[in-house]
Amino acid sequence: MNGVLEELFQRFSFLASKIPPINIYNRMLLVLQSNSLTLGVMTMQYFRSFFSALGMFTAIPMPQIDWDMEHGSRMTACLGLVGAVLGGLLACLVWIFVRFSIPAPLFSVLTVAAACLLTGFLHLDGFMDVCDALLSHRDEEGRRRILKDPHCGSFAVISLLFVLAADLASVWLLHNTSAGSAAWTALLIGIPTLSRCAAGLLLLGVKTMPGSSLGAYFKTGNGAAVKTVLLLTGILALAATIFFAGLVCGAAVATGLLLGTLLGLYAARRLGGINGDVSGFTIVFCETCMLLALALLAEAPGFGFCLL
Repeated sequence: MNGVLEELFQRFSFLASKIPPINIYNRMLLVLQSNSLTLGVMTMQYFRSFFSALGMFTAIPMPQIDWDMEHGSRMTACLGLVGAVLGGLLACLVWIFVRFSIPAPLFSVLTVAAACLLTGFLHLDGFMDVCDALLSHRDEEGRRRILKDPHCGSFAVISLLFVLAADLASVWLLHNTSAGSAAWTALLIGIPTLSRCAAGLLLLGVKTMPGSSLGAYFKTGNGAAVKTVLLLTGILALAATIFFAGLVCGAAVATGLLLGTLLGLYAARRLGGINGDVSGFTIVFCETCMLLALALLAEAPGFGFCLL
C-alpha cells in the first residue's frame, strides 16, 4: 500500500510541476532563495571589507581578515564610511573637551592631535612624502625616487608645519564662533567623510603610479559600482552638512573639497600616477582646505545656522 501511495505522489508531483502556475511559483522560489543567499554573502563581504578598511586606514584595532582579489575595491567603497566613523569618534572627543570648558588654544591642539592619532598619522606620512617629491624640482623619475625614499627631507617638515599651523588656527577661529552642536557634529563627521570620498574617486579615476602594487590592488573589481557608492556617500555627507550647518558652511566645505581634490590631481600628474601616498596627500589637503574655507567665512551671516 505504501509503495502505491508513493508512486501516486511522485506522478502527481511530476504532473504538478508541468502546470504553468505551479511551475512558475517553483522557479520564483528558487530565484528568491538564490538572490537571498547572494545578498547575504555580499553583505558579509562588505562587512569584512569595512572592518578591514577600519583596521588599515585608522588606528582602531581590528581582527585580521584574509584578503581576496575583490577585497580591495570593496575597501575603497568603504572609505567614506571610514571617514564617518573617524568623524563620529572625533565629535565625541570634542564634546568632552567642550564639557570641560577647555580654552580655545588648548582645544584646537587637542582636536587636531586627536584627529591625527585616530588615523595613526597614516595620511600625514603620505602627505610629507609627496611634498618632499613635488618640491624637489627633479624630473618625474627623480620625484618618484624621492617619494620612495624612507628618509624625511626638509620640504616634508616645512610642509607639515604649515599644514598643522593652518589646522590649529582654523579650529581656534571656529571655536570662537556661535555655531551650535548640530553644526559642529555635521562638520566633524562631514569633513573626513568627504575627503576620503574624494581620495577614493581620484584613486579610481587616475592611472596607477608605475610600481605601485597596492594602488592597483584597490582598483580591482567593479569600478563603476565603487564610484557610485563613493559619490552617494559624498552627496549625503554634503547634504547633511548643509542641512545641519547651513548653506555658508556647505559652500565653504564644497570649495575646500574642490581645491584639495585639484591639488591631489596635480600631485598625481606630476608623479606620473596615483598611489597610497598621493591618496593620503589628497585627504590631508582636502581637510585643511575645508577648515581654512570655514575659518575664512566664520564671521559671515548665517554661519553655522541649522536648517532644522
